[in-house]
Amino acid sequence: MEILVVGIPWYRREDWEELRSVLSDTRALPVSYGVWLRAAENVVDQTEKKGYRTIKVHIDPKVFPKWCQSRGLRADAKARRQYANILAKLGAQLATRH
Repeated sequence: MEILVVGIPWYRREDWEELRSVLSDTRALPVSYGVWLRAAENVVDQTEKKGYRTIKVHIDPKVFPKWCQSRGLRADAKARRQYANILAKLGAQLATRH
């Protein structure tokens, strides 16, 4: 049975303010990193309970907007999920080759 991999967009406390300044949907994020972290950890727990393997994918405030721009995407939640899933699946594929 194949375990499906889900990328979870993950932020660092030290990047929080800069991220909030570069994302197009800042209002969708909590003002506090701590509030976001508790919610994100809950998403990881719930996703894993459903049988998925989760991989936390760091959203770098300098790299992510460039990735979005190169693909004509807004730097929003949909793009963050897409980015995280692409990198998680690539990472999982590389890990299974060894």
